[in-house]
Amino acid sequence: MRAKLTFIGAIALALFISSCSESKNEEQRDQMLEVQTNWEDERDELQADLRELETEIDKKMIDLKAEKEKADADLKAEIEKMEAELQDEKSEVQKALADLENASKNTWTDVKAAVDKTTKDIESEWKNFKTNIDGLLSGNSN
Repeated sequence: MRAKLTFIGAIALALFISSCSESKNEEQRDQMLEVQTNWEDERDELQADLRELETEIDKKMIDLKAEKEKADADLKAEIEKMEAELQDEKSEVQKALADLENASKNTWTDVKAAVDKTTKDIESEWKNFKTNIDGLLSGNSN
């Protein structure tokens, strides 16, 4: 009888340990899914911001093209320089988008840091650029 109770106790203990292990595995799995979701959400947010910036650049390029058609030779030369700068900015945005697209959970920290830096640089240059364009175009409109 005592042997049966010891045996039943051992089985109960084994089942208890097994259930604790399963709970821990489920908890770890949930944490991994949360981490996966978090980096993917961050990536999606950065991609949306960059696509918005890319759209702004495209719109400004259209505006410049229209202004260039009615500009004098000097202004046309300045507008062409600005168009080249805008194309460079757009290329940087597209590269950052590609980096985000190719990011994985393992590379996310490095990719995010690089894209954050690129995004800040582009946004700073973009603000200066818009100011310069607006000043140039408003100073030459009649």
